[in-house]
Amino acid sequence: MCMLPVYPRLGLERADSTREAVKIISKLVEEHGLFSGDGADAANPAEVAFLICDRTEAWVVEVSGRHWVAERVTSMKHN
Repeated sequence: MCMLPVYPRLGLERADSTREAVKIISKLVEEHGLFSGDGADAANPAEVAFLICDRTEAWVVEVSGRHWVAERVTSMKHN
């Protein structure tokens, strides 16, 4: 089991770019998953989304158990 802040922190510490951080995070999720409770219980996947960004690009990463999806942010609109 891994606590929520660990994956983004590890990805950002180990990577030279946002894109590389997303690759590292996705590999960690596939290998270890993100679950609620006291262990890797497939019946209780944790579901979370976070934003990974640097000066040149941003990515939204969503995680549920050992599954993930990432999408690059291509435009932003302010209200």
